[in-house]
Amino acid sequence: MNGKPETPAWLHPGGDTTWPRPALESDEYNGPAWRALHAPKDLTQGDLMYLASVADAYWHLVTEPSAAKYLPKLRALLRQEGAAS
Repeated sequence: MNGKPETPAWLHPGGDTTWPRPALESDEYNGPAWRALHAPKDLTQGDLMYLASVADAYWHLVTEPSAAKYLPKLRALLRQEGAAS
């Protein structure tokens, strides 16, 4: 363990909504999307659940205009964590 707190996989922008965090790992070659493309046999059940939640979140953002109201809060949460510029 490197002494750093573990980054949560989920963001909670308010209300009863939960969104998948855009980056689970700092190394893009180690993440679930990379494994899905290049090493699918290495995917875990957790990876599959995360990828399904990303697909569902994307669907909501694209098809439901009301979902966009969460974007400013999600971005603010990521900035607080230092994960987004």
